[in-house]
This record gives sequence, structure tokens and C-alpha cells, in this order.
Amino acid sequence: MSFKHIKGPALIEYWPKTASTTLTARACVGTSGGYLIAATASETDIKGVLQKAIASTDSDFASATKIPVLIPQATDEFEVDMTSTTTFTATHVGLKGNLDATGQYVDVTVSTYPHCTVLRGGSATNKVVVKINGAYTFRNAN
Repeated sequence: MSFKHIKGPALIEYWPKTASTTLTARACVGTSGGYLIAATASETDIKGVLQKAIASTDSDFASATKIPVLIPQATDEFEVDMTSTTTFTATHVGLKGNLDATGQYVDVTVSTYPHCTVLRGGSATNKVVVKINGAYTFRNAN
């Protein structure tokens, strides 16, 4: 499912993508050398949520063109799938979780890099509503 923006003003910024690299829409992204990369479970600085998929068939695939990124703000909420077979329970509320290796799911069983904070259950038992603990307005202490 990736990160679905469900609440907040949706601040969009345009960042240069890494040339010749595929990226998934609605996945979290970081940067390397000033260019967007897919965020992973060990990402220390989530820049935001990518708004456009990048495929090898794109005409600008080999270029470092700027693409839209939703920058998480204090009022933004996202619905996202939890990893594996995790089912939401009330004990997940308030937990901080890592992204998975693809930057598309939240693992509430690991908080080595607390990327997201769970607010409540989502629209299905394997989904949660989260805030992204980004480098911008909203940030939880570890």
C-alpha cells in the first residue's frame, strides 16, 4: 500500500532524483549526495513521501530531474500497512516503528530508527495511521 496521505496540508517540494534509479510512489525517501533515494529500515533522515513513481521506461530515467515529495508536517497523517502478518491492537498506539527495507511499510516490532509514531488503527486490521517522525515540524524524542 505504501504511505497514503489522509490528513494535513500536503506541502510538496521538488527534489532531484538519483539518475537511473527506480523509485516507488508513496514510499518514504531520503537523500544521498543531494539526490533522492528510497528510504530503508536504517534511514536516519526521512525527507518525505514520494509522489511519483520512477520507472526505467521513463523518458527522463537517466537524468537527475526534480520530482514531487510530500514533506511531513505536524498535522499530516498517513495510513500505511504494517509489515508481515502484524494485526493492529490497541497496544500499538503510541509505539514508534521502523520502516521496512523498501520504505513502504512500518514495522511496529522494531524501533531502532523510530521513523513513525502510531496514532490509531487504519481502515483494515493490518493498517495503521501514523505521523512520520521527520526532520521538519513533527519530531518525537527517541
